Amino acid sequence: MSGSKVYPMTFEQESVWLDEHLSGEPSRYLESWAYRLHGAVDADAAQWALSRIVDRHECLRSRLTILDDRLVQVVEPVHETTLEHLDLGENDLDKELRRLTRRPLDLDVSPLRAGLLHITPTESVLLVQFHHAVVDRWSFEILDAEFTRLYSARVAGRPAELPPVSPQLGEYALTQRAADLDPLAVDYWRERLHDIPVPLAPLADRPPPARPSSRSGTYHFTIAPEVGRQIHGLARTARTTPFTVFTAALSALSCGYLGADETVIGTPVSRRRDDDLDGMIGCLTDLVPLRCPVPARQQFAGLVAETRTTVLGAMTHGTLSYSQIMARTGVRRRLRNAPLCPTVLGLDDDSVRRLDLPEVRAERIEVHPHGKGALQLDLAVDKDGYDAVLKYDPDRYDPPTVGRIAEDLCAVLGTAVAHPDWETAEILSSNGVN
Repeated sequence: MSGSKVYPMTFEQESVWLDEHLSGEPSRYLESWAYRLHGAVDADAAQWALSRIVDRHECLRSRLTILDDRLVQVVEPVHETTLEHLDLGENDLDKELRRLTRRPLDLDVSPLRAGLLHITPTESVLLVQFHHAVVDRWSFEILDAEFTRLYSARVAGRPAELPPVSPQLGEYALTQRAADLDPLAVDYWRERLHDIPVPLAPLADRPPPARPSSRSGTYHFTIAPEVGRQIHGLARTARTTPFTVFTAALSALSCGYLGADETVIGTPVSRRRDDDLDGMIGCLTDLVPLRCPVPARQQFAGLVAETRTTVLGAMTHGTLSYSQIMARTGVRRRLRNAPLCPTVLGLDDDSVRRLDLPEVRAERIEVHPHGKGALQLDLAVDKDGYDAVLKYDPDRYDPPTVGRIAEDLCAVLGTAVAHPDWETAEILSSNGVN
């Protein structure tokens, strides 16, 4: 390991690494950065741009392994980044993408694999597969920006100037692990979760398998612009965010299915609380559990207010990582192998960058997405409405059930924001959920 640098894993990397290795199943943590490219791509410029990005970001040339009984990230001084060329021809593109992205990544060797898939001389797909231990959603935004600048400069024959990356992920891990635990945060989560029952996945067709699989499914739908405007109006009135309104509605629907008066919704949150971290590729996203009470006789406006308190409390005490919450509160021991957050909600209300390449039109494509729970709802702003994707575990859910959940959510949400003075039970029963 001459010339290598050794750092501890971040808490997020450690959680991912342990979960993957203890499951004994194919990885559920493979992420794909993929674009369909319309136009004649300069393959040499693409190879060069990708190599420079790997040179800039240490985590992309790191091995995640065990060294002297410690979980570490070993940064190699050099990484041979090869852009694999594959001719697809008339083959089924979706089928080929699924096949390629299911190939495992050995973290003891490299956290990424890159390829340029040729369909015709002017049609191709840039596909880079990453392990989630080294990337998060924000990292893909960085990839978009840096690849655009580097590729464009190479094609034009001019220098590519990018600011240095500081800190690197290994340095961040040292700072993260040197920080003392916030005793107020520990006390908050112990109190919040000390008597939590085993959370259940709503309307699941089957109980969880003995071992989680790497399979996944998706169901796409939309939240109408009219409903979107009402969501924003209710959020303004309640002095909160659309995320809180969605959380309240999803919690109500889950409790309606389960016949319960509370549920747990997980939500991904970014650890990028310092502007210095904005330019660093890495896994800085963690899961935060929201324990949401849903009284049947409470008005929806009141449920939104109570959910606002829940969200604010969790974010205020969000200095603990998910793995620390599980360990410090005793939840892992009490739940045994049951997940704390079988349902996950994510909301992206920012404008999303895209590749902007000279003489090439880039169209982002999503390949082999995985949710963080048995059921994950991802929302993205689309003008006044929302694009929605339900990611689900096919071992737990059948497609018709997922379609019903999407339809019920739209109906319950539409009624709730139109009539926030209605009680939760009334909203659910008026939409056939009881």
